[in-house]
This record gives sequence, structure tokens and C-alpha cells, in this order.
Amino acid sequence: MKNLGQVLEYYALKYPEKVAIRFLARGEDETDSITYLQLKQQSHAIATQLLTQYKRGDTALLIFDASIDVVVTFWGCVYAGIIAVPIPIPNGNKGMDNVAHIVEDAEISLIISHTSVESRLSKKFKENIQLKRLDWLIVNKKNFKENIFLDKDVFSSNQLLLLQYTSGSTNKPKGVKVSHQNMIAHQEGLKEAFYSDENSVVVSWLPYYHDMGLIGKIIHATFCGATLILMPPIAFVQNPFRWLQAISKYQGTNSAAPNFAYEDCLRNITNEQLSQLNLSSWKVAWNAAEPIHANTVVNFCNRFSQCGFNPQSLTTAYGMAESTLAISVADIKSKLKLLAIDENEFKQGNIKVIKELFIDSNLEEISQYKKVVVDCGNCISNHQIKIVDPKNRLLCSDYKIGEVWFSGKSVANGYWKKETLSQSTFFATIQNNNNSETYLRTEDMGFMDKNKNLFIVGRHKDMIIIHGENYAPQDLEFSIFNSHEAFVESGCSAFSVMSQGKEKVVIVQEIKRTQRKKVDFEKLLSHVKNILSQEYQLQLFALVFIHQANLPKTTSGKVQRKLCKHLFINEEFSPLYSWVPQQLDEQQLLNEKVSEQNLHIESSSNQLSYEKLIHWLEEWIQKTIPAIESFEKSSNFSSYGMDSKTTALMAYDLESYIGYELDPTLCWNYPNPDTLINHLIDEIKTNQLIPLKGNLK
Repeated sequence: MKNLGQVLEYYALKYPEKVAIRFLARGEDETDSITYLQLKQQSHAIATQLLTQYKRGDTALLIFDASIDVVVTFWGCVYAGIIAVPIPIPNGNKGMDNVAHIVEDAEISLIISHTSVESRLSKKFKENIQLKRLDWLIVNKKNFKENIFLDKDVFSSNQLLLLQYTSGSTNKPKGVKVSHQNMIAHQEGLKEAFYSDENSVVVSWLPYYHDMGLIGKIIHATFCGATLILMPPIAFVQNPFRWLQAISKYQGTNSAAPNFAYEDCLRNITNEQLSQLNLSSWKVAWNAAEPIHANTVVNFCNRFSQCGFNPQSLTTAYGMAESTLAISVADIKSKLKLLAIDENEFKQGNIKVIKELFIDSNLEEISQYKKVVVDCGNCISNHQIKIVDPKNRLLCSDYKIGEVWFSGKSVANGYWKKETLSQSTFFATIQNNNNSETYLRTEDMGFMDKNKNLFIVGRHKDMIIIHGENYAPQDLEFSIFNSHEAFVESGCSAFSVMSQGKEKVVIVQEIKRTQRKKVDFEKLLSHVKNILSQEYQLQLFALVFIHQANLPKTTSGKVQRKLCKHLFINEEFSPLYSWVPQQLDEQQLLNEKVSEQNLHIESSSNQLSYEKLIHWLEEWIQKTIPAIESFEKSSNFSSYGMDSKTTALMAYDLESYIGYELDPTLCWNYPNPDTLINHLIDEIKTNQLIPLKGNLK
């Protein structure tokens, strides 16, 4: 197989009437579907349109609301030889800056999208000199001709397939160059690791612009001839039950999510909802894309085994965009391993296993140990993982901490237009090694056990080193954000700064909206000091408490520690409370050159009067964001500190109140209470809204 397009051709011929994708617009009922033959035909139509104006090797931005159309468009780009560049719909000035950067960096020729997205973005795009020049190709499958003949060239396997822009920790996004060869080699590895085949049913709410959603779900389902059950990410955010409900309803076999999603299910799904689920079909439940916590996987297995979930189905994976997606995957035919390790040895860069535990171990037994690491599995087939000392580039022995290096055909071809950085990142060599193999440097620190299972312990550049001892920042963060009801879960960043010639620990922690006016910050300061002192024997240098949803994170939810450090050093946080008793070293201030990036912060009409709806909004906002001084119906939602997730949750609660379905992105076009309510009143009066079906929350 030379290129990815041959995969779709094969399954369209073999299973023309088989459903390739079922789409659940609200995460519940099926609203759209497409067969393998229709997917091929509609993709051909897109490719034909593209080739009338553009040539192979041109680059196209894919900007969509979640839908089947974005999948058709991706395959259309595959057939046309157009390099797809999937990105999220930009939100705010920072989002627009990132789009402008990508357009310039990737030399974008056109944007492919929906009419609704174009109308939301057109004004902002026209204000930007780089964006207003771009052509838009609007996808409307009603206009697709199903019997178009496409003269299909067989591309070289080295042909670029897509540019996957990484969120980056501090710098502007970088485009990872993924070829057809990279993707095919990777999909073969995933297929073997997940035991995927034509009978698989893949369920996903992950975004199309993230490698785990696009490569691990959308492309993977088609590569295996499987059926994909797809819903928008916001459907999960509004109600996590929808994810597991879809797995239960459609007998899903393969579904994945980051650790926070499993936590959300534990926190938000009620016992009543639990009784409606049958998760016995779920054979591969993978946890990836962010640090995996032992407590999460054990708690999830314990609770959801009540509705047929097999704990052995829960697996883990580790990877990154630079490796196309996965580097290692834990085998579901073996129980997931957890290692309790000696904390003192870890500080010296060594691993001493105190106790080998498993996913079905007793939670009380696991909690006895200070540091427990989760198995990330073996290397995907036909690839290699090496653990290397990042200083001298020598191989590390088993149970010795070093940097994770990866080689094989899945390793991408480098960063777009960044030759020097690509050479040092993608083509590293091991000292005193006889072969000429080159490796991808992940910058992640980990170790291998005697069975060559990989365990990740932190980022090389994020590692905190105090008095020569290593501390993984995610360990400190986990201890802190779980220690008090006022702290936002996964809303903590730990990093080190230099003061008086020594590394010192800084903590930045989000405070829940409901707790801002209740807490005593001085007591919380003492609390954080005690956590660091008692659990890690570390002294706190500085503490910053910030508003919920203000901690810099990537699009995949990873904490941007370098950016946090930059904001702290330059006093650019807007703190609720700040404690910095000593000065930073002046040299550090002079050398601080890290550039700032986007803070990922992505009934009837006579009964529903304007006054009632405005009153409902006022009560909802004041309840959700207690810190606001006053409510003004003409003030933008953003002025209340409401991000896109908060406005989506508000739309979800509002639709339950009024009894009509609402678009989660409604506040994009109606950015304040007054315009929003006037719009809703007009829509209700003219019968434009769809009545809300009964659903269990």
C-alpha cells in the first residue's frame, strides 16, 4: 500500500453499503450517517473541486464544527494530494493570532469549512491582512455529485499527508510533517495493538484537530473497515454520560479519552444513569494524551464494572504528534501494571520497585505508597524505544531514568520549515552505538522494566531538581490540587525558578469559582506549604492563586509549565492572591526570553418572556461565577470571565429551562445576555427552534 487513499477505495469496494460513520449531533440520537461507498464518492467530489483550482502539495486549513463533513473533507484532501492542516475554530484574539501564524508558516492556499463557520469568522478574518486574502471552499454535501470520475494518481508514500500543528508549551505552534508512509506504518501498529478489525465499533468525542481524535479514531476506524460513532466534543463536556451511553447503545468496542474524561465520568455519572449502561462490549478503553493517575484507572474499573465493564479492557498509551500518534500501548491481554517505587531512589534518577501492583489491586493498598507509576505498555510493532541519558546520549539500563527516544517509520519527517530544530529533534543518534539508526527525542523522562514496558515519569525540561534530587512536577501538582475542596482539579502548575543561586519551587493553582469569596488565602498558603513539606520535604518559594480556567494549557489539556513560568517571572498573571517573599535572581530575569502563547482557556414564547430569561441568565451567572460585582445585560459574557466551555455549559442548562435545543456555540454570535435573549425570543416566536427531547441528566 503506497498511500492512504487506497484504504478507502478497498473498503468502498468490499463493503459499499456498510455504515462508515454514524454522527450524533447532540451526543444522543443519530442525526447523520454515511456508508463506505458514499464516503468515497463524496470525497472524490471534494477532490475534484480542489483540483480545479489547486495543485498537489498545496496546503488547506480545515476549520469545522464537528460533523461528517470534516471527515469527507479530509479524505478529499487525501485523494487530491492537498496537505490537510486541521485546526480548531479560533476563539478570541490569541486564537486568531495562532491562525494567522499557521497561515503564514504553512503557506496556506485555502480554507475548507462550513457556511456557518465562515459567517462566524469572516469579520475577524477581514481585519487580518494575512487571513483576508484566503479563499474559502464551502462544503455542502447536498451539492455533491455521487458519480464523479476521479483520475486517481498513486502518490509516493513519501508524499505529505497532513501538517499536525502542536500546541507547544511556550512557542508558536509547529507543524509536524506526517507522510502517507508515516500514517500507514502507524495504523498498522495501532491495528495490532488494539486488535482492531472490520467488526470493530469505534466511539469518539475527541476533536478532529487533535492527533488522538483524527489519527486514533477517525482515520483508524476507516483503516480497519470499522464503523465510527462520532459526536462533538462539547456533547461530552456538557454531559459525560453521553459518551458511555453511546458505547452502550452502539456496542462500542474501542474508545479513548484523556485521564480527565475518566475522572469526569466518575464525578458526574449518577447511580441511576449507571443502571442504564451495558459496557460489556467495550474491549479497548485507552487512557492517553495526559498524565495517567493510578487512582483514576482503579476507581473507574471498580465503579463501572457494575455495568459490565471488564477492568482488563482499560489500557494506556503514550505518544505525541511527532511520532504520528502512539509510541507504546499496554496490551489488553495482560492486566495493567502499577509500580510502587521508592521515592528516595527516584530523586537520584533510579527506580527501586517496592511493590508490583495491578489495575485490580485494592485501592487502600495502592494508597499506602507515596509514588505509584502506571505502565504505558510496550513499543508498537516494528518500532524501537530506547531510554537514553540526555546529557551524554548513552543508553540507560533497565530501571534507570532517562529520556525516551523512538525510531521507526511512524516518526514524522520533521517540523515544517524548521530544519535546524528538526535535525536535533528527529535525527538524534546514540553515543557508542554501532548502527546508524536515528531517533526522535521526546523530551519525556521514563524507564523500562525487565519486560520492556515503558513508564513515564515526567518531562526532561520540566523536571524540578532541588539539591541534586529529581521531583516530577505532575506529582507535586496532583498532591496539591487533590488536597482541598477549593482547588480546581488538574488546575495546578509546579515549576522551579532561580533565587539566590538555587532552584526554588513555585506553585500556581486555580481556585474554584464557587470558593473565591469563601476561602482564607493565608490558610491556603499554609496548607500548600504543609503539603510540600510533609509529602516531599520541599520548601515553597512562591504561590499564586488564579481564577478558574486561567491556567495555560495546550489544546489536549496539558499544563504549559514553561508558559506558566514565563507569566510568573514577568508578573503577567492576574492573581486572586500572590505570595512571593523573595526576589528572583536578576540574571534569570534578563535571560527570560520565552515567548507567550495562547492561554488555553478552546415552553412556549408567552411563558418565556424576555424578563424571565434575563433573570434566569443573571441567576445562572451569579451562581456559577460568584466573584462578579454586578450583572449587566449588555456586558459581554467574556467580561464575566466566561470561557467557551462555560458558555457551552450555560447553553446546555438554558436549553433544559426553555425546552428547545440550543447550539453550544450560540454565544459566539450573541455575545451578551441582551442579544442572546432577544435572538431566542425571535426564534421561539417563529418556530425556528427544535423542541428538546426528554433526556437523563
